[in-house]
Amino acid sequence: MCSLIRIVPVLLFMPVLTASLIEAAPAQPGAPGAPTTVVAQPDDGWSLDDVKDVFEAIQFVAITIGIGAAVYWLFIQHIPRMRVANLQLDVDVLCVGGTESEWLVEVVAVVHNLGPARAELSDNRFSLSSVAPGSGTNRARPLLQSQELTVLFDGNWSTSRIVVDAGTRTRFVCAAAIPKAVTHVLVTGQVTNPGRGSAYTASHLVELKRPASE
Repeated sequence: MCSLIRIVPVLLFMPVLTASLIEAAPAQPGAPGAPTTVVAQPDDGWSLDDVKDVFEAIQFVAITIGIGAAVYWLFIQHIPRMRVANLQLDVDVLCVGGTESEWLVEVVAVVHNLGPARAELSDNRFSLSSVAPGSGTNRARPLLQSQELTVLFDGNWSTSRIVVDAGTRTRFVCAAAIPKAVTHVLVTGQVTNPGRGSAYTASHLVELKRPASE
């Protein structure tokens, strides 16, 4: 696309440049004072009009290609994106209280539709895992690969489709109880927008502790 944009101006000005060079070529001087006679010559070469016709054809083709490329970029690349919802997913775990043996928490998802189109969400699910770091090690490592994450349970924020209008924000909550032996949890959420054809995912590692209000 960029190469075509650079070539088109050159093709546009080539006919003008060629015509100027031909007209500026010096004429062959004849004998001084002798009458000038116009003799018809056989058409055995390219005339100035022929050169102009060729470059006008090239100019037309270049302009047509340029317009076609611009229309393709606009209608194939840009406009479809304007009609698709653009979602941002955030997940969290909020500790709202507890008993002597359990934490009472909210597993939260916030979906913000940043695009101009309405989104219908399906497959709105999450997974909650406890984190149990190994003791006596000072080595940096990914917790998932080192088998230090244990799935507590999987759940759904909603079993039906949820509509999120353009420019709005929707919040989902699932109440849960977690044993107090668990101090850290990892929540991973996923929502699917059928119009996009793929899922939005997000994760958040949270430390469980009593709310500041208690």
